[in-house]
Amino acid sequence: MIKKVWFLCALGFVAVACTSASTTDDGAPGMTMASLEGRSIVDSQLVPLMDSPTRGNPDAPIAVVAFIGFPCTDCELARETFAELQRERPDEVQYVFKHAPRDDLAQSWMSARMLEAAYNQDSFWEFKAALFDRMEDLRGGTARDIGEEIAEDLGLDMRRFRADLESFDIAGRVERDQELAQRLEVRVNPTFFVNGEALVAPRRARNIHGVIENVDAVVTELRANDLPAADLYERSVSAFRGRHQQQVAERSDEVEVEVLVATMSEVIVEEEDLIYGETEDFLVTLVEFSNSECTFSGDAAATIRELAAVYEDELRLVYKPFPHDMHVHSVEASQAVVAAHQQGQGARMLTRLYDRQDRLGEEGLFEDLAREMDLDMDRFARDMQDSELEERIWASHTAGQALNVASTPEFFINGRRVVGAQPFEHFQRLVEDELIRARGLAEESDMSGEALYLALLADERDADYWRARAEELAAEAEEETEEDTDE
Repeated sequence: MIKKVWFLCALGFVAVACTSASTTDDGAPGMTMASLEGRSIVDSQLVPLMDSPTRGNPDAPIAVVAFIGFPCTDCELARETFAELQRERPDEVQYVFKHAPRDDLAQSWMSARMLEAAYNQDSFWEFKAALFDRMEDLRGGTARDIGEEIAEDLGLDMRRFRADLESFDIAGRVERDQELAQRLEVRVNPTFFVNGEALVAPRRARNIHGVIENVDAVVTELRANDLPAADLYERSVSAFRGRHQQQVAERSDEVEVEVLVATMSEVIVEEEDLIYGETEDFLVTLVEFSNSECTFSGDAAATIRELAAVYEDELRLVYKPFPHDMHVHSVEASQAVVAAHQQGQGARMLTRLYDRQDRLGEEGLFEDLAREMDLDMDRFARDMQDSELEERIWASHTAGQALNVASTPEFFINGRRVVGAQPFEHFQRLVEDELIRARGLAEESDMSGEALYLALLADERDADYWRARAEELAAEAEEETEEDTDE
C-alpha cells in the first residue's frame, strides 16, 4: 500500500476514498509558536523548516510544510484537517507555514508581509485566521486596509505593525520562502510537503491523512533501526525526496506513452456552458465532461487547477456536466452547479461539491453552500427547480454521448481526447503541443479566440508540422538577413 501511494503522490494524485473534516483552525490544542532556536531536531536542506511559523510540537518527527499564498480558495479543508490532526496527534505532527505569494497579485505579497508583521508580535495564527474570514473582502478590496483593520482588532502595536510592513527583514523572509517554493516546483496554491512528500491542493481530508500515515510508517521504520529521534525528520525527507527524484527519472520516458488522442473531435463550446479561466488571448481550450459525485473527476480537479496555474493566460476551461445513473446525486449536483453559474459562481460551487462528495445526499447541502457563497437564495431556489436548466444538463450529456464519452472524467484539449484522471505530465504534453499548433495557425491566418479554436478543430496539421514550419521560416529569415548583410 505504501508503494502504491508513493507512486500516486509522485504523479500528483492520491487516489483515496472521500471524507470530510468538521474542525476549525482556531482552538486546536497543543499549538505553539516555534523558532529555529527552539527546535532540537536536525533540519533538512531539501525541505527546511527554518524559523517559519509553526504549530504543534516543534520537535515532532512529522512536519507538514504548507506553501500558501492569499487569497487561497482551496485552503479551507486543509486548515480544518490540520487542526484535527494536531488534536489527535499533538506530539507527532507539526504544521509549518511558508509563503508562496502570487506574482500577479499585489494583495498576495502584501498579505504575506502582513502575516510576518503579525508574527513579530506573536499573533501570526490569529491574524491568519482573521485573514481567512476576510477572504472575499481581500479579493475585492485593498489588502493593507483590511490587514490594518485586523491588526487593530487583535490589539497589535499599530506603529510597529506599519513599520514592519516596510522592513527589509520581512520582505527577505517572504522572498526566502518564495525561492524555496520555486526550487520545489510549487505551482499550485496550496501545496504541502509531508516530510518531503508532495501533496498538491488536497480537497479531501483523507488525502492528507493517507500521506501522513505513509510518512509515519517510514518514520516508524527508521526509529526501529535505532535512528536518533532528532534525525528522523531530516532522514525521512531525504528518503522521500530521493525516491521522488528516482521516480521522475524512471518515468521520464513513460510520459511519451500513448494517450487516447488518436482522433480529433469537434467539441462545440456553447454560450451557456460554464467557462472559467477564460482570457481574451486563450490558445487552448480544455473541455471537461464530468460529474460532481465521480471520485475520479474529483481527483482530476487538482490536476486541472495545476494546469490553469501554469497556463493561466493561454488556457480556457469549459465544464460540461455528465451525470450518470450510478451516481444517484449527480443530476441534482449538476443542477446546483448550473444554478450557481446563473449568478457567476458555477466554478466555486463545483469546487465545493468536489470537496464534499461524500455528503451530496445530505438534506439542504446545496442551499447551505449557496448561502455560504452569498448567492441570491430566492433565485437559486428557482433555478434548482428550473426545467430549462435541467434540459441544459441533459443536452450536455447528449453532446458527450455523441462524442462517445462513456465515463467520467473525459477531457478534450483542442479536440484531442484524454480519458480519466491522467497524470499532470500527460495533460502538459498535450497542452504544449496544442500551443504550438495554435500559435502556428494564428500567425498564418490572423485568427484568435473562438474562431481560432474552431479552425484548430478542423485543421489536421499536427504540432510536428508547425515545429518544422517554424524552423523553415527561421532559416528563411536567417538567409534574408545574410543577403542584406552582403549587399
